[in-house]
Amino acid sequence: MEAGVTSSLPISVLPRKEKTGRTPRTNEGEANGLKGAPMLIRRYEHRDAEAVRELFVRVNRALAPSGMREAFEGYIALAIREEIGRIDDYYAGPRRGFWVAEDPAGAIVGTFGLEPAGEDEAELRRMYVAPEARRRGIARAMLAEAEHVVAGWRLARLVLNTAEVQEAALAFYRSAGYRLVWEEVAETVSNKTVGAGLRRFHLEKDLSTRAPSVTGEGHTGSVLDRLLARDEGVAPATLIWLREHFPGYFALVMATGIVAVAARLLGHTAVAWSLFAISLAAYPLLWAILLARIVMFPRAVLADFVSHERGPAFLTIVAANAVLVGEFATFNVLEGLLPLLFWSGLVLWAVLVYGFLSAVTVSIAKPGLEHGLNGSWLLLVVATESIAVMGSFLALRSGEPPPLVFASLAFYLLGTTLYVMLSALIFFRWVFRPMHPAEIGAPWWINMGAVAIATLAGARLMVLPGTDPNLLLLQRFVTPFTVLLWANSTFWIPLLVILFAWKEMQRGPHGYDPGLWSVVFPLGMYVVATHEYSTVAHLPFLEVIPRAMFWVALLAWILSFIGMCMRLFGPRPVSPDRASAA
Repeated sequence: MEAGVTSSLPISVLPRKEKTGRTPRTNEGEANGLKGAPMLIRRYEHRDAEAVRELFVRVNRALAPSGMREAFEGYIALAIREEIGRIDDYYAGPRRGFWVAEDPAGAIVGTFGLEPAGEDEAELRRMYVAPEARRRGIARAMLAEAEHVVAGWRLARLVLNTAEVQEAALAFYRSAGYRLVWEEVAETVSNKTVGAGLRRFHLEKDLSTRAPSVTGEGHTGSVLDRLLARDEGVAPATLIWLREHFPGYFALVMATGIVAVAARLLGHTAVAWSLFAISLAAYPLLWAILLARIVMFPRAVLADFVSHERGPAFLTIVAANAVLVGEFATFNVLEGLLPLLFWSGLVLWAVLVYGFLSAVTVSIAKPGLEHGLNGSWLLLVVATESIAVMGSFLALRSGEPPPLVFASLAFYLLGTTLYVMLSALIFFRWVFRPMHPAEIGAPWWINMGAVAIATLAGARLMVLPGTDPNLLLLQRFVTPFTVLLWANSTFWIPLLVILFAWKEMQRGPHGYDPGLWSVVFPLGMYVVATHEYSTVAHLPFLEVIPRAMFWVALLAWILSFIGMCMRLFGPRPVSPDRASAA
């Protein structure tokens, strides 16, 4: 595969003595004068051959979808025979070269190559970062070096191509100012493509109007492309975490708050107040982080927002508002903030939902269903049902104004409609497309969480007395429909347990990931929704379910919280061969 990366963070390059005792070249091989981080980008030497080959094989095998492994193996063998196994010859000559990124321990953690592509352009090749070294800005540093070299050659453009299996790479290049020129479906294997019907995206960046540096000036294309091309400079090492901050971290508030509500409803007072305090502290902190990221790294935020993979995660903000409304109402504190949270949540819903759907709709380069659809898309349902939940809470405390009741009913039904559409796509993707263990991510638990919050929204609407005869018929419809939603949420639990058990057996244990809060929230929401529905519908025999499931949700929260704390405050794990690079 060509020019594929997963890292999009800036990192500096610290020139140092090579193992041979020579000083690294300071013209085209120097990383554009970047300084501050212990990473060396230098010209390829023959002694790097084995490490480069091993990195090439590892990265491409990891990229291979389960149904295309044979095709990828054929591509790997061909590329080694025609290019990777003979880098000294292939990249010899004018306007050609191959570079490696080397950590202080001497390990090769990244590669890229350049070769002529036309009279006034060069092509970026073999842009790879070792999996264990990703999200440290190595890719951005290598791209800066490549652009610096091409500008030094007085070429007008740098071109590259990447495939639909590399959505993160596509978002990374767009955020660096590259525009999509054309796309194709590659059927024939070569040393540049797997073929096998994969869609390939060809991008370019105009370097003719700038000095040899990484900027967004001179970039042409859509308004979105020009915004993505704005240069944010090189982030200090202390701010790399901010640039890469996961946009869906508001799921921490969602998960913690809903488990707090569950604990309060089931009589676990000490646990409830403890979790309530944590969620209340996390909410403004996460807002501060988000605003700081928008101010300092707007391009990174925008690239996340227009991504099929990460864009839906912004909707956790709306759901976090709804969870806070539920907490304040359940704990009988700060209830004066309910209108503010509802109206701000409604505005955020409109901006985020319509903004995201518009961006991904008009985008020219789109991933296939296998790579573009994941469980986080169901946050569209969660956010929509969140408006219904907040509206029903507010309506009960403000005399049930008909417009507010009607709006809550409308969002309740809209959310279920979105769920029907998305769940059909998800079921098709699961059953009729190959599924690799790595693709069974934590956000798939939102399959259950989305209908659980819809159940809660239905239960809250059932609480309303229905004093307006014009709305009474609609409200009566909610009761049987909510049974259907609860049954759907219950249906997903055994299937998700089976699939995630299969995943863990295939992959083995792994560390903390922010996406784990996408498991905790559905579990907690299922507890609250089932408790509220059984109470309102007068079905006490259901109460045994939330009382048992609460402990599962609490255990999931404890494990996720411990993992998060270890990630934030513990030492960073490094592989033995890179220990000195930590």
